[in-house]
Amino acid sequence: MDFNKKDISELFNISERTVERLVDEDKVPFYTINGEVYFSREEIEEWIYASKEFVSVSGEPGISQWRLYSLYRAIHKGLVIRDSGSKTKEEVITNTISKIAEKVDIDPQVVCELFLAREEVMPTGLTKGVAAPHSRDFYMKGISDIVVFVFFDEAIEWGSLDNERVHTACFLLACDDKRHLNLLAKIAHLTNAEESQKLLRSKPNKDDLLNYIKRWEPSVGRSPLSV
Repeated sequence: MDFNKKDISELFNISERTVERLVDEDKVPFYTINGEVYFSREEIEEWIYASKEFVSVSGEPGISQWRLYSLYRAIHKGLVIRDSGSKTKEEVITNTISKIAEKVDIDPQVVCELFLAREEVMPTGLTKGVAAPHSRDFYMKGISDIVVFVFFDEAIEWGSLDNERVHTACFLLACDDKRHLNLLAKIAHLTNAEESQKLLRSKPNKDDLLNYIKRWEPSVGRSPLSV
């Protein structure tokens, strides 16, 4: 599913005027049909990966829209795993999806194949030692997004944007496009925060990670691109 300007405005909680400015300045991938501007879902996802500016999911002042796409809630529904045995990202994905399948109703073989296929299209390594494995072709049933953090004893080659080996993998299983892209944006932003990096490298347990996210997530604030 591709998006129009109104979709992008609602998706990232920025004005349509800001969307138009991003298009005019060629700062966001888009295409036109009969003079109308559209945005490819796949290209928007890659834009989130590569963007130097965080696109906020918070609401206008006084509206806590960030709660709708809560990273805290998704981690709470998910897992925090210490992986000391996997040597490749393929092993990480296979082993982690199996553990997720023990907790939620998914077909581990099907989901694993979809996650591995996504890696073949483009590695999901972000920057600074964090990867965000996911699939564009799988959504959770219901209304509960799942985020699973996996910490490695030894960093793993992942094909990341900055060529750095990965010490943390953040698995994302969302319920729909909007939740997927908003949570991916938050994960990417978390990756770039110095304090967050320090925490992730310490391999926190679930309670410590949730306590940090509970403080961090509301502080994300409005998008620096908002008008």
